[in-house]
Amino acid sequence: MKRKYIRITKISIFIIVLLLAVGLIFPTWTPRIDVILYLKGVSLSQKVLLEEESEKNITSIVDKVDIPVYFVMGQYDYMTSVNAAKEYFEVLEAPKKEFVIFEKSAHYPQFEEKAFFAEWLKKTMVSVKIT
Repeated sequence: MKRKYIRITKISIFIIVLLLAVGLIFPTWTPRIDVILYLKGVSLSQKVLLEEESEKNITSIVDKVDIPVYFVMGQYDYMTSVNAAKEYFEVLEAPKKEFVIFEKSAHYPQFEEKAFFAEWLKKTMVSVKIT
């Protein structure tokens, strides 16, 4: 299979660096900048990922990993079925697994339930000793 690479232009890098600098100078803007950077990342990778996903089903490729796995889902996510994710979670082998459902979210619990997501992430980082 021929690998496809995402072309990142100098202007894209400049915009990302500028947004990060603004976030450092004006910390209250940081959440907006995070969203912008997140959306930029999605726009750069979405086409390549969707093409690859249509050719191969991850559930038939990856059945075991050697690192902790966290499935973080929104209860009302219609892009990724909670039931399908749970089925895959059950058969995936990993040294540590956690399936988390955010009850008031759809596809983006990190934005839709920021406080709960931050609390979960902090607790998880402490539990795996990431500081």
